[in-house]
Amino acid sequence: MTDDFMERKSAAADWFRSLRDQIVAAFENLEDSVSTVHGQLGDAAQEAMAARGVPGMADDPQFWASGISLVAHMQNPHVPAVHMNTRMFWTPHAWWFGG
Repeated sequence: MTDDFMERKSAAADWFRSLRDQIVAAFENLEDSVSTVHGQLGDAAQEAMAARGVPGMADDPQFWASGISLVAHMQNPHVPAVHMNTRMFWTPHAWWFGG
C-alpha cells in the first residue's frame, strides 16, 4: 500500500469518527426536549390505544408518555449489539408500560 493510500484511509476514518461524534452530540441535545410528551390524543390515536386495551382510553384522551428507543450496531449491522424500546404511558385511569 502506498503512503498516499494510507493517508487517505486515515483521513477518511478520522472524518467518519468526527461525523459520528457530531451525530451523537446532536441526539444528546435533542433528548431533553423529545423524550416526554403530553396532551390529548386525536380521535384515531385514541381509538387505536383503546383497541390495544389501555384502561380508560375510550373515555378520556388525556395522556402523558415518556420513553427511550436505542439501537446500536457496534461492529455488525446484521447482529444488533444493543436494542431497547421502553415506554411508559399514563392516562387518568391507569399506568401502562410497553416495550
